[in-house]
Amino acid sequence: MFESILYDDLIREIKNKTSTFICGNGFSINFDERYSPSNLMSSLYSIHCHIKNFQYYNIANGFRYRTEKLTNYKNAKQITDNINTSVEFESFFYDAVIFANSIVKNDKVIEWLNRNNYNTILTFGLQQLDFVKKIVLQANLGSALSVNYEYWSVLIYYVLALRKAPDEIYQFDYKNKFVSAVLASNTDSKTNEEFNRTALLLKVANNGVYTYLHLLFSSNIILNGDSLNVRQLKRWNSYDISKIKEFFLCFNYLMTTNYDLLLEKITSKNIYHLHGSFSRNPKRVLYESLGVIYNAKKYDLSTIVIGDYFLAKSFYQVAAKVASNNKINTKIDAYDDMMKEAIRIGNTDVVVVFGLGIDNDYHILRSIQIEMVQNKCNNPNIIYCYYSDQDRNDFINLYKKCITYSPELSNHILDKVSVSIIDSKEIIKNLFVSTEK
Repeated sequence: MFESILYDDLIREIKNKTSTFICGNGFSINFDERYSPSNLMSSLYSIHCHIKNFQYYNIANGFRYRTEKLTNYKNAKQITDNINTSVEFESFFYDAVIFANSIVKNDKVIEWLNRNNYNTILTFGLQQLDFVKKIVLQANLGSALSVNYEYWSVLIYYVLALRKAPDEIYQFDYKNKFVSAVLASNTDSKTNEEFNRTALLLKVANNGVYTYLHLLFSSNIILNGDSLNVRQLKRWNSYDISKIKEFFLCFNYLMTTNYDLLLEKITSKNIYHLHGSFSRNPKRVLYESLGVIYNAKKYDLSTIVIGDYFLAKSFYQVAAKVASNNKINTKIDAYDDMMKEAIRIGNTDVVVVFGLGIDNDYHILRSIQIEMVQNKCNNPNIIYCYYSDQDRNDFINLYKKCITYSPELSNHILDKVSVSIIDSKEIIKNLFVSTEK
């Protein structure tokens, strides 16, 4: 297990077998450094200013929570529209970090959250409070705006959870701009609904600050990443695109967690977008439609999945899949449906994972493991492309941790699925060949 291979070995595998390619942001960065996390975060304020006036949002009539969501959205918009300088903008996120610190540094709070089941711990060890700790760690290493944008939603969850804490456990600082915005963007139902974990996740999804962050981050990736016209990416004309296309045509299935249409432009093939994508056609997910307006054109962002593992990658995707059975919503496939179609039904022998950090995308790795032992191929192989030693070590550690199924299934994965690793810089060197002399 975890055998190191070379570029020629990779090419031989994908040419001779049914193969699936799955990529993350590490692929797009090769075309434009604006896709890097640090550059995306540094451009956030300009996008904040843009969406203040150029966004759209509506909820379908008849949706049970329509009034609640619209009220929450309007309250959050009123607050965020009053953020008028980059200093105020960063201060909003810095206050979120202060709130995160008030949790992780207080043993009484952590004990209360655990005792009241507000810190879900998965079978492979991941727990919700891990993301709160990561927010603090990343902010300490850089700044509030250097935190992974997918983590912020977990703080909305804990603001809402701690409303139920007695004063001797926790008291809010109402001067904290992030906390006050979340509380002001939450509407409690008039009925005494049960306040459990599922109800709380629904509250997060309905919160106006979550809607704001969804619009902010997805708009940022689309506009500042220049995803609207990939041919305008800074290094698009620097590479031999035909050589890159030739590589991708070796695969039977192409998947991405990115929201851009880069793979479509390169290959002209159907691409599975595991976390949604922007669209010029209006969509509606969970009765909600939202998007950004740019150069007098509307770009729908409704299918884009952004947020922490527990909310966006688990609860939200399941709820959206169920709701898509209602004709008022756009019919969408969840990531597990796409994985099943390509890997299990398509009898994929080899899955290549490139430019995808497993952090916060554990569901992708577990789906690969499960689907590869359900298909009919004899020697399934996962090839993980790592960029750094840390990436490689994190993958190896998480791959093992994710195998927490029934004894029979876990043993089947360990016995049947081989895992290879390759330095992605070897692929980049061979694939992204410069046309410049």
